[in-house]
Amino acid sequence: MARLDLLRAFPSEQVVDLVDDLLDAGEDRDDVIDAVVEFLDSLVRLDLWLPAPVGGIAEVVDGPVIRAIVSLVVAFAGDPATRAARREKRTARREARRDRRRARRDARSSE
Repeated sequence: MARLDLLRAFPSEQVVDLVDDLLDAGEDRDDVIDAVVEFLDSLVRLDLWLPAPVGGIAEVVDGPVIRAIVSLVVAFAGDPATRAARREKRTARREARRDRRRARRDARSSE
């Protein structure tokens, strides 16, 4: 269970916040996309998970697929006001999740 908590604790929303911040600061959209794609592509090495030659092929193909998805997401990111509103919603969801986890943890420790 503790190992799964590591995966749940991955700061994906913080990555999204960083992307929003970079775009709001005027960073080049393509540079932001490149950085996110590089980060996401490095998280999962498909050539290690899948047997050869499938793993090698999957590793070659996943970069362009990730780029297409990130480009689409950034294209729909909207203007700074829209990004700020989304950021506030993410923050509220994050805090609610933390509260639920804390309550579960407290309930387990009191048993």
